[in-house]
Amino acid sequence: MAVNLDKTNRWKADVAESVKVYNEWFLASAPKAFREQRVVAVEKVRAALVETNHLTRLDHSTSGIDSVPNHRVYS
Repeated sequence: MAVNLDKTNRWKADVAESVKVYNEWFLASAPKAFREQRVVAVEKVRAALVETNHLTRLDHSTSGIDSVPNHRVYS
C-alpha cells in the first residue's frame, strides 16, 4: 500500500512519528532492554564519529562492515 508515495512532504514527519511511537512502545514494554540498547546505539555512533573524525574522513579505511549502515545514512 503506497499511502504516502506521492506525498514526500509528509515523509519526515511520518518517520519522526513512527520512531516516537516505537520508542514509547519499547520503553513501556521493556524499559531495561530499551536502556541497554540505547547505550549500545550511542556507543556505535560515538565510535563511528571517532573513526571518521566526525564525518570528515570517509574513505576506504573507514569502510569496514560495521561502518556500512553509517555510510548509507550519511550519503
